[in-house]
Amino acid sequence: MIARVLRVLVTILVVLLAAWLGWRLWQAYMDQPWTRDAVVQAQIAQINADVGGRVIDLYVKDNQKVAAGTVLFRIDPQRYRLALANARAALADANAQLALRQEQSARRAHLPDDVVSAEARSDALLQVRVARAQADAASARVHLAQYDLAHTEVRAPVAGIISHLRLRVGDYAATGKPLLALVETGSYWIDGYFEQTRLQCVHVGDHAHLRLLGSAHTFPGLVESIAPAITDRESHTGARLVANVRASFNWVRLPARIPVHIRILRKPKDFPLTAGMLCSVVIERKHS
Repeated sequence: MIARVLRVLVTILVVLLAAWLGWRLWQAYMDQPWTRDAVVQAQIAQINADVGGRVIDLYVKDNQKVAAGTVLFRIDPQRYRLALANARAALADANAQLALRQEQSARRAHLPDDVVSAEARSDALLQVRVARAQADAASARVHLAQYDLAHTEVRAPVAGIISHLRLRVGDYAATGKPLLALVETGSYWIDGYFEQTRLQCVHVGDHAHLRLLGSAHTFPGLVESIAPAITDRESHTGARLVANVRASFNWVRLPARIPVHIRILRKPKDFPLTAGMLCSVVIERKHS
C-alpha cells in the first residue's frame, strides 16, 4: 500500500516538475530577446573610375588583401597625356595674350591724350581683364587635365579584401561605373532582426551572444543602435495622391521585425567572417 502511494506521489511530482519546466521554457522562449534571423554585414566600397578608358593593367587578384592607396588597375593614359599637353599649350598661348594686352595697355596709358583717347585706354584695360580671365580658365584646364591623368591609376580608398573580381585587362571602364568590390577590413557587424514583441527587452549597450550558423561556439557583441524606421508594406498612394487603404484585414498578424545593429567585440576563432553569413543572437537580459 505504501509503495503504491509512493509511486503515485512520484508520478505526480514528475508531472508537476515537467509542467513547471515546460512553463519556464515557454516563458524563456516568449520573453528572452533572441533571434535566429541575423546576418553578418560589412562596409563594401564600390570601386569605379573617375575617368573612362581601356584597362591596360590589373594589379590585384580575387580575394586579395590590399592596403589603402594600393594601385588596383590602370586605364590607358595616352589620351589624357595628350589632353594635358594641349591644355599646357593653351595656357602658354593665354599667358602670351595676357602679356601682350598688358603691354598694350601700359603703352597707351603713357601716351598723351591727343594721341590716345580715354575710350581707347578703357578698352585696353578691358582687354587685359578678358585676357587674364582666359589665362585663369586655361590654368584650370591644365589642373583638370593633370587630375584626369593622375586618376588613370585607380587606388584602393581603404584597406580591405577584393571580392568577386570580374574586371579584366581590355575591359572598357566607364566613368562612375562600379568595376569591383572592396570589403573594408574590420568593418564587420551583425544586423539582428528582432520581433517587435521582443524589442522591449533590447537596449543600446546590452551585451549579446552571437553564433554563426554551423558553428558550435559563440562570440560576444554589443548592441549599438536600433533602427528608427522600417518600410510600411501596406502604405500605398492612390489616385489624386491620397492614401490607398485596403478594405480587407489579415486576422493572422505577424510581428514586424526591427533591425538591431550589433558591434562584434571579438571575431569567432573557428569561422572566418563573411558578409552575408547567417547568425543567431541572444541578448543578455537586464533584470532590475
